[in-house]
Amino acid sequence: DDVVASGSESESSEDDAAAAWSDGDDVDEGLGSDDDLEPFDLADGGEDLAPVQPPKYLADLLAMFNDKGDAETARDAMHVALNTAEALVRRRPADLPDVARDLAYALLHTQNRFSLPNFSERLRRVTATLAAARPVEVVGDYLNQAFFDKELSLAKRLECLQASVDAAYELAGRSSLKEAGGDAELPAGAARALLGGATTRSRKLLKDVPLDAVALKTRRWGHRRSAPDRALANRFAAYAAPVFFFPLLRGCAEHWAAVKKRSHFADLLKSRALHALACFLDCANTAPACASLASHLLAFSWQDCAAADPGL
Repeated sequence: DDVVASGSESESSEDDAAAAWSDGDDVDEGLGSDDDLEPFDLADGGEDLAPVQPPKYLADLLAMFNDKGDAETARDAMHVALNTAEALVRRRPADLPDVARDLAYALLHTQNRFSLPNFSERLRRVTATLAAARPVEVVGDYLNQAFFDKELSLAKRLECLQASVDAAYELAGRSSLKEAGGDAELPAGAARALLGGATTRSRKLLKDVPLDAVALKTRRWGHRRSAPDRALANRFAAYAAPVFFFPLLRGCAEHWAAVKKRSHFADLLKSRALHALACFLDCANTAPACASLASHLLAFSWQDCAAADPGL
C-alpha cells in the first residue's frame, strides 16, 4: 500500500508541475520570449552576381582596359576598371613593378567608347596615381617619351604632362598645384627659386609674403606661439632631377626643331612643357639640387621671353 501510495503521489506531483509549467508562472522571461532576439540580415546586394567582378591584380585590370569583346561586357569592364583602378594601385599589389609601364600605355591609349561620365578626369587620376607609385617605370620610361610621340594627339600629350605634374605634387606631399599656392602661370615655389625673395621686382611678382609666414620667422622674447606644422618627407626630391626634370628638358632641347616643323601647336606644347618644368621645380624647392634645376630652367626659358605667342 505504501508503494502504491507513493507512486500515485509522484504521478500527481508530475501532473501538477506540468500544469504549472504550461501556465507560465515559473518560466524565465528571457528564455520564453523571442522579442529581444535580432533577426538575421538577409539582404543581398547581388555583388557576386555582377557580370564583371572587381580585379584583384593589376594584370586583371590591364585586361579590362584592353577588353575588345562584346560591347555590353566591355562597357561593364571599363566601368568597373575606372571605379577600382586608383584604389587597387594604392594597395601596391605584387605585380605593380612588372605591369606599371604597360598599364600606363593602356591608360594613355584608352578612348571613351561608351560615353562614360567624367571619363578623362577619372583616367587622369589613375595615371597620376600610377606615376606616383612607380615614377621610374611610368614617368621616366614612358610618359617623358610619349610627350614627343608624333602619333599621339594634342590632348593625349597634354595628359602626359598633367599626369606627371600631379604625380610630382603627390610625391612632394601636396595634393595639387592649387593647394600649393600657385596658379596656371607660375607656381609659387618656382617663382621664389627663379627670382629670389629679396628684390622688389620678385616681391611684386610673388604678391609679398603673407604676414603669418613673417610671424613664424620673427623672434619675440616672451611671446608664446604655437608650434609650426610637422614637416613631411619630400619623396619627390630623389626623383626630381633624374626622372622628371632633366629627361623632359633634354627632350625639349633635342626634339623641338622637329616638333615645330610638323605641328601647328608647337608653341602651346612648349609653354605647357615649361609650366611642367616649373611645377617640378616647385615640388623640389627643398632638395639640394633645386638651385641647379632653377638655373637650367631659367637658361632654357630665357630664349622665349620675347616670343609672339602669349601663352609661351
